[in-house]
Formats: sequence, C-alpha cells, structure tokens
Amino acid sequence: MTTRTIPAERAGAMLSVIKEFQSLSPKDIEMVAASCQWHRYETGNEIVRYHDHTNSAFFIAQG
Repeated sequence: MTTRTIPAERAGAMLSVIKEFQSLSPKDIEMVAASCQWHRYETGNEIVRYHDHTNSAFFIAQG
C-alpha cells in the first residue's frame, strides 16, 4: 500500500462520481475530500478482511 496526496480538485472529482456523494454540494465534497486518506493498492493486495475491526470507510475510486 502506498499513501498518496492528490490535488483537492482531483479528489473532489473522484468523490463526486461515487453514488453516495452525488447529492452533496461542491463545498461539502471539498470537506469530505479534505478528510480522506488516499491509498494505492497493487492488484491482488487485500484492502480489508472479513471481520476486520475498523472505523474506516473504503471507496474504490479506480480499478
């Protein structure tokens, strides 16, 4: 896993196509994007495991 920083404009554009965020205003999407951590996973890497104890939400933006 690689943690990345991406430009706010790109982060907002990537989030805005996710169904759960489509009703948000651009300002609200900007606020969500500011609190996101972006990670890149190689093909075949586990992102989450069944019964993991986490309070994180994961959205696959590409791939």
